[in-house]
Amino acid sequence: MFSRLSEGDLDRLRQSAESRMDDSCNLFIRLDKQAAFAGDLVISASEDAISLRLRVSAFPKKPEVAVKVFKEYVDSEIARRHSTASS
Repeated sequence: MFSRLSEGDLDRLRQSAESRMDDSCNLFIRLDKQAAFAGDLVISASEDAISLRLRVSAFPKKPEVAVKVFKEYVDSEIARRHSTASS
C-alpha cells in the first residue's frame, strides 16, 4: 500500500505519525474513497473516507518505539524510490 502513496503523502504520514499512533501501536490512516475507487491511494482528512488501522510491530511494544519504526520504514520507502529513479 505505501508504495502506491505519493511521496508527499508519505511525508505527511511521517510528520503526523505521533498523532496517528495509539497506545497499542496501532497507526490510523484515512484514504480518500473517490480516489481509491479510481485506483489511486491518497491520504484524506475527511470523515467520509476509508479508515485503516495498521498494527506496527515494535519491541518493546511502546508507541514511541512504533513511531520510530514507522518513520524508518517511510524513510526507506522514499530512499528506495530515489535510488530506483536515479538508476
